[in-house]
This record gives sequence, C-alpha cells and structure tokens, in this order.
Amino acid sequence: MVAFWNCLKLDEPSLQAIGLNAHINMMNFALKHVSTFVHDYDSQATYVYPGNSVPEWLKYRTTGDSLTVDLSFTKQHSFDHLDFIVGFIVPEIALQGSILRFNIAIGEGEGDNIQVYLGRTSHGIQFDHVYLMCNQNLSHSLRNRFKNQSTLEIRITMESGTLTSEYVPLKQLKGFGISPINTSQDNLLADDFTTRVLIASALLIVCGTLWARRVGII
Repeated sequence: MVAFWNCLKLDEPSLQAIGLNAHINMMNFALKHVSTFVHDYDSQATYVYPGNSVPEWLKYRTTGDSLTVDLSFTKQHSFDHLDFIVGFIVPEIALQGSILRFNIAIGEGEGDNIQVYLGRTSHGIQFDHVYLMCNQNLSHSLRNRFKNQSTLEIRITMESGTLTSEYVPLKQLKGFGISPINTSQDNLLADDFTTRVLIASALLIVCGTLWARRVGII
C-alpha cells in the first residue's frame, strides 16, 4: 500500500508524477496476475493520493455512487483472465477513525455484496483523495458475475470505522471508476509502461528534491 494522506505541500507536478506512478504500478500488478492465471484472493494493491476526480484512464467512470459496466464485447473464454482496477474519490472526513469500509453491490436486486477495507489516517481526512485498488477477491466476484451476465450495475457505499470499532455511514461518494484488464488487450502497453515508469521515477525524484529544498530539508 502506498498512501499520501493529507499531503498539503504537494504541488501540481508532484501530484501528476504520483498519479502517473500509481497508474503504472496498478496496471503492472493487474497484468502480472492475469498473465500468470494464478489468483491469490488475499492479494491486493492500493494507492492513495490527493485528488478530486476519477482518473481518466479508468474505462468506466461516474461522479455518483453507481454505474453500469458493459463487457458484451469480451469473448466468453476471456472472462477467466480478466482483472479489475477500481478507483474511488474519498471525500473530506472530519470523523476520526482508523479504517474505511467500502460496500460494493454487484448486479440488480440483492446481487453480490463485497466489502473491501482501506486503512486511513487516524486524524480527519482534510480534503478529497483518489483511492486506487486492485483486489483479487473483488476481481474474482466480478469475473464470476460477468460470465453469466455481460452488463452489470455496480453500486458503492462507504463507511468509516470509529475509535470504538463501530461503522458510521458517510456521505455519497464524489465518484468512482473501474477498468477491466485483459492481457490479450493490454500487454501491448507493457513497453510503453516501462518508459512511463522511468519518466515517473525521474519526476518523483525531481519533485521530491524541489519540495525538500522548499521546506528547508536540503
């Protein structure tokens, strides 16, 4: 897990570099799992950084708390080799706590309900953050549902765990998005991602140096 909670001093170039690095690392994690065809359902990758909009590279996006995903273009035999990256916009939360719980409902009616958890700063969350996740248990549930139904509605609610271990419902999400990842479609991007990761690493080093000089560390 990589988390930049409440990092007020990050400037725009630093945020862009972090966002690019997050994109690359999440894609590499997903491609690694779908290319080996071995799914460790306890495995996940997460990235948190300041931001108030769903990343544009996520294929399906909304500014609300529900969206419809249409995978009718996907060949039936390919569903076993799909992974999914999900992104949420976590709003400002004054409430103290140590964990966020996302309730993900898949399909109409009761459907499948999956819960995923995100460790958070114990103090308040001072402004909006982007939360990216590739969770193998969630991907497994989505794969199974899409095998039987190529178009699904996905709905999200969010709760915060308090210091007394209770969960308090939070206001509506400011948006979320999801991207299906398939090696047959995406491993042509590998060389491009290698180039981008070098660029992102260089940008992070430069931005980190500039920030350190600004605050007087070096």
